[in-house]
Amino acid sequence: MVRTAAVLLLFAALLPASYLARLDIQPAQRTAFLAEALPVYKDLGTSLILPLSESQLASLQSRGWQVEVLDTNPSPGSYFVIYKAGLAASSVPGRVLWENDRLRLVRMPEPDARLAKAAGFPIIQLPLVPHPLAAPLAPLTLSQYSADTTIERLAYLVSQDSLARTIRDLQDFHTRYSYRLKCESAAFYLRARLVDLGYAVRLDTYYLPSPHTRSFNVEATLDGMVAPESIVIACAHYDSYSTNFDSAPGANDDGTGTAAVLELARVLKQAQFRWSVKFLCFSGEEQWMLGSGHWVDSTAVPESLIIPGVYNLDMFGYTAYDTNLIYVTRNAASLPLAALAESTNAWYGIGLQVVNFLDEDCAGDNAPFWEHGYQAVFACEDSEWGIWNGSDPYYHTPGDTFGNLRMGQVRRTSQLALACLATLAVPYNPDDVADTPGSVPWRIATATVFAHALNLPGHGRVTLLDASGRTVEAGAGPLIGGQLRPGIYFIRVDNAPFRRVVKVR
Repeated sequence: MVRTAAVLLLFAALLPASYLARLDIQPAQRTAFLAEALPVYKDLGTSLILPLSESQLASLQSRGWQVEVLDTNPSPGSYFVIYKAGLAASSVPGRVLWENDRLRLVRMPEPDARLAKAAGFPIIQLPLVPHPLAAPLAPLTLSQYSADTTIERLAYLVSQDSLARTIRDLQDFHTRYSYRLKCESAAFYLRARLVDLGYAVRLDTYYLPSPHTRSFNVEATLDGMVAPESIVIACAHYDSYSTNFDSAPGANDDGTGTAAVLELARVLKQAQFRWSVKFLCFSGEEQWMLGSGHWVDSTAVPESLIIPGVYNLDMFGYTAYDTNLIYVTRNAASLPLAALAESTNAWYGIGLQVVNFLDEDCAGDNAPFWEHGYQAVFACEDSEWGIWNGSDPYYHTPGDTFGNLRMGQVRRTSQLALACLATLAVPYNPDDVADTPGSVPWRIATATVFAHALNLPGHGRVTLLDASGRTVEAGAGPLIGGQLRPGIYFIRVDNAPFRRVVKVR
């Protein structure tokens, strides 16, 4: 049923539209717009960029929606957002369709867009296929989390030498530009490293357009012991980019993030967790997040994966101002993930200066997750705006080499990411408490989800626990819980074992 709906949505999205339009939208209007069931290309916070037929345009306007036509007979793949930073502060290539104080939406052929990127313009492509506007997920509740000695031990095990080894290995490919065969070789290298760590590895294959080139996302999973359906993600992109496509060492962008993902896979393997942890290395990020977009569209969405949090690790080996500085960039919905980074930094004495930074249209591998309502953050040495304005002189140049990295910063940021993921996944020890969801066989409870609560007829006193085994609510029933987050819950009845209830969003 899910796959059939996805195919129908894709088919509908590919039907010709008469217009590319911009719709003004305020936070209070989002619920009403969700009922329109119209797919969008880009969510810019107070504006949506979307394709519309003549009848859809007339219907929206007749009901008071503020819609501006930007282009007629739209051509997917020809639209780009260029941010007003660096070279683009004063002029841009292509035909400007709309702009605000931060960015311009332009139409141009993709080859011209590649030339603009090579010249240093901060540019991203609108998705080729629009997506439904995602309903926001209920935020994580962070009050249940606290410092944990297991996580403290794991953070200490993050090795600067291990990180350096991976970064040097990746640099030694000389280029990992997505349209070069060495990028494919780098994928096989990452697969081999993860296999050596004991993981079953999946190569998620997709094809880059123009020219048609095979590419891979590399995926490995540490299965959770209690609720493996809930998955927290560490991701990075392993492809690289430079003004010289054949000399793109990418030690910082994004050798640092990729090395961190491998190091987290190595260290977290030494413990068990209640939730699953997935390690993803994407290609095609420098071609406007093609790899991560493919994985989200082909795996996360059609399989209805439950993903409470994503930490995108991208470029944190050079800081122009402070070697302890790390930006955790988020959208509004992902505030709890950034707040967790601030907390774990303090709990474990990691020593970073964490900047909790709001940027609703931050262009990284977090963006495809945001488009589908998942909470994700982007850990980087600076804001994207700062990097585009020159804070890292080696960005997208042949000079992005190991010798210019500050490895203490790389290790501390990797420790921060590990602490956040391990906190969300929750360390698991079956000997800690006998009375835990993992201590007895699971059975599906006789329960009905009703208005975000559970109706449990015929039961006495009931205790409701979340997937980590923490008590959410206790009461006499039959109705228990209120405004429950989508996810997995355990029910304890006075004289009965735990039973599992799965409620998907």
